[in-house]
This record gives sequence, structure tokens and C-alpha cells, in this order.
Amino acid sequence: MSEIKRAIQQLSKSPEDFQSIIATVLEVRPADRVIDVQPRNSKAAIYSVRLQSVVKGDTGFVAIPKVGSDVIVSFISNTLAFVALCSEYERINLVVPSMSMSTEEFVSNLGSSKIEADSVEVTSKDGFKIETESESLKNIWAELISILNAFQLLHPQGPTTGIAPQIATRLTSLETRVNTILK
Repeated sequence: MSEIKRAIQQLSKSPEDFQSIIATVLEVRPADRVIDVQPRNSKAAIYSVRLQSVVKGDTGFVAIPKVGSDVIVSFISNTLAFVALCSEYERINLVVPSMSMSTEEFVSNLGSSKIEADSVEVTSKDGFKIETESESLKNIWAELISILNAFQLLHPQGPTTGIAPQIATRLTSLETRVNTILK
């Protein structure tokens, strides 16, 4: 067993035995993608522990722990550490330049998992396509606008023809705004 350990150490060119520790989150700096922690087994805090392997840029997956939560910090070297696990999350960010995933892929990747969040923010430069095999949210929206534009009011003098011009203008504006979001 010790021969395997020596071989791995020689391959990594590092004679150190690196380990993981349990620590409590003291401060979170999401913009820098790092946290400061207080190890349970030490009085000295550890600063600038990475939340992901690459801390430059704004793409990738980042799990941001809550201040006061427990984390497992793993060491890459004497001076470089990263968060391996968190007990509680403040926020989870996933930023990718382009992503496409069907519900079948999503469900098969999650199994019967459930996602809960107090708040969810999704941003797209090109809009969103939300659909099933037979319906799309954009088509449903277009049909609703069409129905509202064809609205007639029945009264004793006879039915009205169309809607008031100011309402038609507002509906057109609303339709345009929604179409910038939906594909």
C-alpha cells in the first residue's frame, strides 16, 4: 500500500498529504467566488477558499453556501483549497453560454428529485422556448391576444365591433414585449 502512495506522490510531484476538513463559513464573496472559513479543528481561519475550480469569469456552476453553514474544504496544495460539499446553500448559480435540455433529459438526470427555491432567476439573451409535444407557450399567448382583439361587447344598441383603440394599442405593445421573451 505504501508503494502505491509513494508512486502517486511522485506522479503528482508533491510530497504532501492533502486532506479535507470540516469548517464553518465566516464570509462569502460571491463576486470573487471564494469564502472564508473557520476550521473546527483549528483556531486559524482559512481565507479565499474557492467555490469552484476556476474563479475567473462568470460562467460555470457555483454553489454558494450560507454564512454559518458547515462545509468540507479539500486542499489541492498547502495554499489552495476548494469547497467540496456544503450543508446549506444561499444560492446556486449555473451560467452557461448555451444550454438545451429536454424534459426527458432533465427528468432522467434528476430521477424523481424535486427542486425547491424561494426565488429563481433565469436569464436568456435570445428568449425562452417553453413547449410540450403539442403546445407552446408562445402559441397560447398569441391565441389569447387574438381572442382579446376580437372581443365584442353586447349591449342594447347592438354589439361593438372590436375593442377600443387605446386597448388595442396596449395589447399590441404587450404582445411585442412577450414575444421578445418567448421563442
